[in-house]
Amino acid sequence: MRLYPGHVVRYFPAYTRLRAAVADGEVGRVAVARFTRTGRYPTWSRWFADPARSGGILIDQMIHDLDIARWLFGEVVRVHAYQRGHLSAPAPAGAVATGGAVLTHEGGVISQVVGVWAPPATRFRTTFHVAGTGGTVRYDSLAAPGLRVTGIVAEEDGIPAGDFGESPYLTQIREFAEAFAGGPPPRVSARDGVAAVRIAEAAALSARTGRAVELTAPKEGATT
Repeated sequence: MRLYPGHVVRYFPAYTRLRAAVADGEVGRVAVARFTRTGRYPTWSRWFADPARSGGILIDQMIHDLDIARWLFGEVVRVHAYQRGHLSAPAPAGAVATGGAVLTHEGGVISQVVGVWAPPATRFRTTFHVAGTGGTVRYDSLAAPGLRVTGIVAEEDGIPAGDFGESPYLTQIREFAEAFAGGPPPRVSARDGVAAVRIAEAAALSARTGRAVELTAPKEGATT
């Protein structure tokens, strides 16, 4: 049986380009990284604000960037997280909440993931900032150009502003369909989906207890 979770952020051009920049050594040895995701509080449904059903902001919203951090920098061995604001259902109009997690990766990289459920007028926005010995990579979905690489190695923009072409959702579906038809496996697996949930659940536990949570890297081939 094949199972491919819909971690579509892996298919967005800026994150795909970031993955290549890290893998190709454009920023040297990465030391720290920060990912943010901001959107209006999903007050249109009681489900989102109910941590027993959605997991709350740490699991429902931040899991995409937790997955990206692991995709880029390897397994996560330690999580220290917090959450603040309105964290229970029902969520009234104008509710706000925020969460954050500091991840220690087995290779030594430290990444921070921040999520915000904001007031209704807030525009959806994602950012990242990755710093290494050879330079930095920055991205802001509301800024242009979409991605700029600066530092010792990189000398030009990675992605120009404007239309990025094919929808990442379509790219993802096409990659899944090709895999089901006997083609190469897609860039996200069932193991990746399980790993992201483990990190998100560790973040939720850390936020509840105020303590860091240690994680052991899953054995190769394991999905639980």
